[in-house]
Amino acid sequence: MSGFIELQERQNVSTWAPSQTIHPSEWLIWELKGRAAKEQGRSERIQTIKWLSIAGVLAASLIWSKLPPYVLLISFTLCAVALSAMFRAFEARRYFIVALLGAFALIYNPLSRWVA
Repeated sequence: MSGFIELQERQNVSTWAPSQTIHPSEWLIWELKGRAAKEQGRSERIQTIKWLSIAGVLAASLIWSKLPPYVLLISFTLCAVALSAMFRAFEARRYFIVALLGAFALIYNPLSRWVA
């Protein structure tokens, strides 16, 4: 019973002390540093995904003839990746890349083979 009373007493003891307020300019600097670090991490992830996608497309194109059972799945994947990259390039106003990726998406579009 005494252990239960001690536990209740410890829970009631407050060790919180008010901290000093941060000046708004210091807060803004801290916030900008956080945003810059977040943007840099996002940029690095996008670059990694871009290079992995390029390597995957090259690997798939090199062994395309050996993958007949998976052609439909690979075509959907390649088309989806091309469309995703195309929209990102459009947001960045890189219209030449948008045109290249659009052509790539049309070439590997799996629905064009089944509709035609």
